[in-house]
Parts: sequence; C-alpha cells; structure tokens
Amino acid sequence: MLALPSPPLVEEYDGVPLVYLHDDAKDVKALLQTIYDPSYLPYPLHAKSTPLLSGLLKLAMKYEVDFLRNRIVQNAIASWPRDLAAWDKIEDNIDFQTKSGKHDIDVLPNPVYAIRIGRDCNIPEILPLAYYALSWQPTPKLSDSVSRFGWDRQALSREELEIFNLGKEGILTFILEHSAMDPTNLWMCGQRECSGRLDAVLLLWREIITELMMRPYALLLLRQKASEIRNDKCEAFVSCVSCRSQISKKLREVRKRLFEELPNLFQVCLS
Repeated sequence: MLALPSPPLVEEYDGVPLVYLHDDAKDVKALLQTIYDPSYLPYPLHAKSTPLLSGLLKLAMKYEVDFLRNRIVQNAIASWPRDLAAWDKIEDNIDFQTKSGKHDIDVLPNPVYAIRIGRDCNIPEILPLAYYALSWQPTPKLSDSVSRFGWDRQALSREELEIFNLGKEGILTFILEHSAMDPTNLWMCGQRECSGRLDAVLLLWREIITELMMRPYALLLLRQKASEIRNDKCEAFVSCVSCRSQISKKLREVRKRLFEELPNLFQVCLS
C-alpha cells in the first residue's frame, strides 16, 4: 500500500478543485448563464440566436442538462412548425422582408443553423421546413453562398447540400406530376363566355410551372395563385365563379400534398 504513488496535487481556487473543460469558452459561459438565468435562453429561434443555441444544445446533451435540452428542442420545433397555417405566417414575413428590401435577419429563422442543430442533435421535426426555407436563397455558385439574410450555406456539410439540392429538384418534379389535369376528371363549363376549358386550364398550369422555376418558394406561390384565381385577380385566366373555385381548390390540394411530402423530398425520417 505504501508503494502506491501519491495522487497528483489538485489545483484549487478558494478551496474548490479546478476542472479543465475542453469545450468552447463561449458555449460554457452560455450554459452557466442559462442555468442561473433561464431568461437568457432566446426564443424563438431567430437567426442571431441560433449559433448560440447550437453550441448550448450540444453541451446540454453532453452534460445531461435535460431541462435545458428540452427547452431548446421545444423552442426549435416551435420556430419550425409542422402545421401549414403556422408556416404560412413565417413565409409571409420572409416574403415581406424580401419585397421591402429590409432583410432583417433578426426576425427570421435561420435554416442553415436549424439544419445543423436538427442533424447534430437529432431533432428531425425541424428539418423538412428548414431545407425548404433555404430555397428562398438562390445561389448559382458555392462562392456566392451567403444570402441577403446572412444564411451561409458553407456551414452545411457536403451531404446536407446534396440533400438540399435533390429536395429542391424534387419539389418541382412533384408539382409537375401533380399539376397534370386528368381528362376524366375535367369539369365541363356550360357558359360560352367562360374560359374554363382544357386549353386555358393547361396554359394556366404552364404559367404557374414557369413561375415556379424562377421563384423557388412553391408553397407561397401556390397559395398566392389560388387566392388570385378564387378572387378573380388573375388576368391570364378569366372564368366563371364555378371554374375559378375548382382550379383554386386544385391548387390548394396540390399545395397541401406538397407540404406533407417535404419530409420524403428532403430524406427526413419522422417516427
């Protein structure tokens, strides 16, 4: 027993043992500050807060601070809702920022960090809409990866970028497949002055598809077109109330199915 080596001296401060952590100092500071002051945790998951939350969530998982992990996960899920009506409100906000030229990243979720958090910390619920939201940022080349909203695609892995690109192509393919009008299901309008005939309907779909190829936010565009047609605001398609209602309904159905298909398009498994 006397031959056993003495334990090494432990460095202390005011009688408290010093423990060296190999984690990022900013993340450790955020962890301690959140434990002592829960209001420090930002909500909802806006662009400026997501880099902080990413490191904070990893430490909460590493050191099994379950109450903190659960709060961050709940905040993340709430910021990327799985309800179409709730997402419409977020997309309207993004659309307003885009049209106004303000590009205030503080009021928008950051899809890049959401993807990183979702994959690194196993929160698949936020991934489908985060991938979809990233399509609001058209980038022709990797060197132009930082968007007007400050969303930096270079923070994504090669695999994540591949999933995003395949999903983006899949959205357009989905629209093309589901917008085809089945002749057996076409309605026959009895009003002569109405343009609700097959050639006019197909022309309308072609115009929508063309616009989708130029504007990648399909859910918003389909909603806007459905509203324009229903309210007789679409100059390219003047028809009777019945035909407008039928086509508007068709657009809303395609839009709903697309929203439900996003997890499959972006290779996300939701249990």
